[in-house]
Amino acid sequence: MASAQAGTEARRELDRFYRPPPTWGCETGLPPGAFHVVVATYAPEPTSLIPWIWNLGLTGARIWIYHRLASDDPRLAAAAATFAAFEPYPCGSAVLLQQLLPNKGREAAVYLAHIVRQYGNLPDGLALVHDHGPAARHSLCGPFFRRLRGYYKGIAVQRRRKGQQPAATAAAAASNATAAGAVAEAAVAAAAGPGAGVAVPAASRRSLRAGGGRRRRRGDGEGGDSGELLTAFADMAVSLSSGCQWAWGAVETVRSATSSSRSLDYPEGAARRTTGETFAALGRILQEHGFAQRKAPGNFKSCCASLLLRPAHVLRWPLSMYEQMLSYTLDERNTYHASLAVSHHGWALWGGSEVGPSDLLRYFEVDLALLHIRGCPGWRLVRAAAAAAAAKQG
Repeated sequence: MASAQAGTEARRELDRFYRPPPTWGCETGLPPGAFHVVVATYAPEPTSLIPWIWNLGLTGARIWIYHRLASDDPRLAAAAATFAAFEPYPCGSAVLLQQLLPNKGREAAVYLAHIVRQYGNLPDGLALVHDHGPAARHSLCGPFFRRLRGYYKGIAVQRRRKGQQPAATAAAAASNATAAGAVAEAAVAAAAGPGAGVAVPAASRRSLRAGGGRRRRRGDGEGGDSGELLTAFADMAVSLSSGCQWAWGAVETVRSATSSSRSLDYPEGAARRTTGETFAALGRILQEHGFAQRKAPGNFKSCCASLLLRPAHVLRWPLSMYEQMLSYTLDERNTYHASLAVSHHGWALWGGSEVGPSDLLRYFEVDLALLHIRGCPGWRLVRAAAAAAAAKQG
């Protein structure tokens, strides 16, 4: 008994009375629910999730935490109680726990499930994130927060500019925006030229190169160079990983070598298809929807399937394809490799055009524009026994 009590005393939990403002304040400009942050996890762990979720600073964001626990799992009840204890979350954001069973497909199943459920009412911005958030071997806090907040800023500026257009122009823009993903994007990409990113107007790129327009304070996101930069950035499919590269084969070779001594399937031995049969099943789905002809050219990859997307990216492909891919990732007959459906194919599905040097340069430009956002936010911890006593008093 004494040993168990000592263990409880040594264990630390988040201080529920510590409610700091977000480290970099609140980005504004989007209505509630216009930006979704989709978090893929197995068992939601508030101690690791709340510190970075709290500091996102995205006004009105809906933060969906997808877990794979049974409804009667005590870990789920404990996590739900802790997340509820920190309400309200800053900047009018909200945390929503969402169950996804069976426990197959890892983050690919989570991302696809959210797209399927929201396909008819997609938010203006969509962040697909692992539960580690900004802190992992393939993520850095500074770039993670800068890209997320820069993306939000760019979308907000776009909305404000559309609201300032004359009624006829705004109606035409809205009509063009809904006129159908793949055809519209292909036309824009062709007009913009190779490596221009998704739906980046040529005028915006000229403004960036020439430094045209009225200069504003760097990072203000309203006009001048910064506003043009962020609105162009918000039209791209963006990686939240800090390991973007073309040389994906080398990364895959290292991964295969380091995991060859253990099985990645769960439950182990349950899969009834071989690796080749698992990949072939996905190939048939992609072939049915013309993937080879319609995918983005090039070999750009990210070493972590954490992405920022817009509706135009998602709507390049029909709902039926996402439904088929979701069923594939959740199919218990498949090996672990079904969970790679997004990390292997996401860029080709959603990129729209080949990623070139000018697109990679935009990442660095956003970093410079928002360089005041840096470091990893922390949290005040208390001993578990003290936290339990405080919860009872509260």
